[in-house]
Amino acid sequence: MIKKLDILISDLTHTARGINANTFPLGASLVLSHAKKIFGSEFNLKLFKFPNNLSDSLRTNLPAILCFSNYSWNLELSYKFAYLAKRKNPNIVTVFGGPNFPTIQNEKLNFLKNYPAIDFYIELEGELGFVDLVNNLINHNFSSIKLKKMKKK
Repeated sequence: MIKKLDILISDLTHTARGINANTFPLGASLVLSHAKKIFGSEFNLKLFKFPNNLSDSLRTNLPAILCFSNYSWNLELSYKFAYLAKRKNPNIVTVFGGPNFPTIQNEKLNFLKNYPAIDFYIELEGELGFVDLVNNLINHNFSSIKLKKMKKK
């Protein structure tokens, strides 16, 4: 039996002094729900809100794809997880999405240069973009490097 790959989707909040973003992770949930609709049970899709839960999960098993909602209040927290996951396994695919991303092209490039542990950034509504990205990753054996090289051609 072939083990299904894990895809972790998170919308992290700081918890040191209570819960900073005391909201349901709607955007991340919609992305996960749409991915489940399209891929069925092909992947283990899991949603995370609290850093401790994500940390526990990553301690036992690194996923194929690690995703983060990106807001001004959680960028550094999410990026730290992406950075540490990449240090543990450089082949893990890291995906960010959300409104905390520049709108001007050269600023987008600078953002990604400043955060090199981010493999892909999905702009605007994430449901369709995420499914498209996963399909492209499937076609490139989950290699972000191969996919990026194909997109440059």
